[in-house]
Amino acid sequence: KGKVLELKDLSAKFTTDLIATTAYGIKANSLNDPEAEFRKNGRKIFEFTTYRGFEFLAMFFAPQFVKPLNIQFFHKESTKFLRHALWSTLEERERSGVKRPDLIDLLIELRRNQPEEEKKIL
Repeated sequence: KGKVLELKDLSAKFTTDLIATTAYGIKANSLNDPEAEFRKNGRKIFEFTTYRGFEFLAMFFAPQFVKPLNIQFFHKESTKFLRHALWSTLEERERSGVKRPDLIDLLIELRRNQPEEEKKIL
């Protein structure tokens, strides 16, 4: 009836929920909660600022400055959040023995089938 429906944000929230469920086995609730942690951190990963622009330029045109300036490809806080979510979910799943058809279960299975010295990597 002449109304405009904004699908970009809705699609992004749905995609965030889908990734959180299939990869992490976590209910992100991005569709219902605009302040959902997974959504906020997912947005930060793709956030572009002037500073991030200079970081990307350095990565591609002056890679010798990447390490001394501690430049990372993804947003540091978001990387930390996602890494923590992954490891805490993995450890909880191993402890509880809960099975789900997601990436976490695949990682647990991979970890179980690795020689002891290689488990440190996973």
